[in-house]
Amino acid sequence: MAVLLVFASLVTALGPAGAQPADPVVVAAGDISPDPFRPDLGGLDDLDTAALVEAISPDRVAPLGDNQYEYGRLKAFQHPEGYVASWGRQAIYDLSCPVAGNHEYLNTPGANGFHTFFGPRLSACAAPGGRPDLGYYAYDLGTWRVYALNSDCGRRGTSPSCASDSAQVKWLQADLAANPRPCTLAYWHHPRWAQSAFPDDPNVQYFWNALNQARADLVLVAHEHTYARLTSMTWDGKVAARGKGIRQITVGTGGRSIKPFTKPARVGTRDRDDQHFGVVKVTLRAGSWASAFHRTDGVVADPASASCW
Repeated sequence: MAVLLVFASLVTALGPAGAQPADPVVVAAGDISPDPFRPDLGGLDDLDTAALVEAISPDRVAPLGDNQYEYGRLKAFQHPEGYVASWGRQAIYDLSCPVAGNHEYLNTPGANGFHTFFGPRLSACAAPGGRPDLGYYAYDLGTWRVYALNSDCGRRGTSPSCASDSAQVKWLQADLAANPRPCTLAYWHHPRWAQSAFPDDPNVQYFWNALNQARADLVLVAHEHTYARLTSMTWDGKVAARGKGIRQITVGTGGRSIKPFTKPARVGTRDRDDQHFGVVKVTLRAGSWASAFHRTDGVVADPASASCW
């Protein structure tokens, strides 16, 4: 409990409220720390991706879920060879605004380990409104509005629903209407548009639809243990007309494992990588964004940029 008490005692000055950087940088990845109690299931690549985060020195870190394998238990997060040793380092933790994945809910009702470990950060990240205690909230970063959503979608009965009439979706719709911005970023764990072993996820369709109607720009996801960037897409998974639609970047390359693609690239794919661990760096400018995939072998791949929709 010593590590937890240190974190719980922090009053960070780096939360989203207050002065905002002119062109803030977000670093994101999911599927991060192998299970310290099952070293046979994965390596130590989360240490290398954590080093990338520190080298980039972002304004915000977005852990995209499945942050601690296999079951997201508090004792795994706190283990000297668990999350606390990599992305849980103080300098990274103090910048983190996380979301949960399915592994946070496996055999851990209510993602209790996730919420206990990240409790101080969830409180610091969330603007008024939302339910950080249920894993969804919003904040401002530079000129952008940012949404962190819970895409477990009630699959294990202890996560909030993502149905069209759910409290989470109604809150998202209301917050988008109450907080219009020229540029909007959202992130959660499960891809709306999949590339590999997993199918497109209809559970998050109402997130996508609400964001699409509000002309959001970027969605960051994980779950698939690969990197993939799509061009702007419509609400039904087609390539959008030029200058319209949301772009999805999948970054499930945080350290747990890499899983090769099993399907051809889907329509709209602009780049994908099933060979390297890494993180995505996204610069949020006034009216535009830029991104690149920073790999643990030192290569900065797939540079991209676009104006906001």
